[in-house]
Amino acid sequence: MIAQTPSLPAAWPRLRAHAMPYLLLTPAFLILGAIVFYPVMRAIWLSFLSYKLIEPATLGKFIGLSNYVQLYTRDSVWWQSVGLSARWVVANVVCQLAIGMLFALILNENFRGRAFVRGLILLPWVVPSSVAGLMWAFMFDGQFGLINDILLSLGIINARIPFLALPQYALWAVIVANIWYGVPFFTIMLLAGLQTIPHELYEASSVDGAGVFQRLWWITLPLWRPMILIVTMLRTIWLSQYVELIYIMTGGGPVRYSTTIPVYGYVTSILEFDFGYASAVAVTLAVVMMVVAYLYLRLASRLEINIR
Repeated sequence: MIAQTPSLPAAWPRLRAHAMPYLLLTPAFLILGAIVFYPVMRAIWLSFLSYKLIEPATLGKFIGLSNYVQLYTRDSVWWQSVGLSARWVVANVVCQLAIGMLFALILNENFRGRAFVRGLILLPWVVPSSVAGLMWAFMFDGQFGLINDILLSLGIINARIPFLALPQYALWAVIVANIWYGVPFFTIMLLAGLQTIPHELYEASSVDGAGVFQRLWWITLPLWRPMILIVTMLRTIWLSQYVELIYIMTGGGPVRYSTTIPVYGYVTSILEFDFGYASAVAVTLAVVMMVVAYLYLRLASRLEINIR
């Protein structure tokens, strides 16, 4: 017996039920395409063009891979920014992770005033980056800065040091400021991860005679590992494209010794008006971040961590 195809009026409720989720998601997809997909495609296209606003004769001319060839073979500033970016990301992530883990362990304990301290630890994170940059720039000032006063009073230095004006100190000064700025994020996220660990495991291990460090090594760290990896990955991506604090404090100087990859792209586009070359910088950074994210997913899969 051949089944009859339901008529359109009879099938309409089923079609509407299947189509409704897609219709409800359509505005979100349109907005996402407008603010994410289109700018990405536009940046990729601009990276193949000569798009320097101060050279109108060649504006919009298709030049193929010339921007990428110049970037990888003839641009010494690019390779310097790659090394500085690696130093910037590694130093920030390692220090912020270590300090954040320590603070999270402390704030996970019961003590008087814990709620107040938890609120206080968020203060650097809620300060606007422009305010934080200006504050730390003044603290590192060579004549009136608080950092010089402290180091002089402790006898660590004999004369004031213009930290932000010297190539060997400029990037590290910004790293110190950014560690202060980013530690609250690690602390709060890692504290949330700690609070998901059942207390029964600690009670059972205490009964079995496990000490503090044994409980930390065998219980806390294995169950804490998914949150540590997720937060580290997110912070790595954010720091790899971070501009504000560096540019406010040093402007990428002195002599480009604090010019990371995103700062180089910003200076190239906004100050030198070369949007084609800046797009090549941005696309390269995006590809590197995709590779890093892929390696992270492989690591998470190998460690059997569910990040969904």
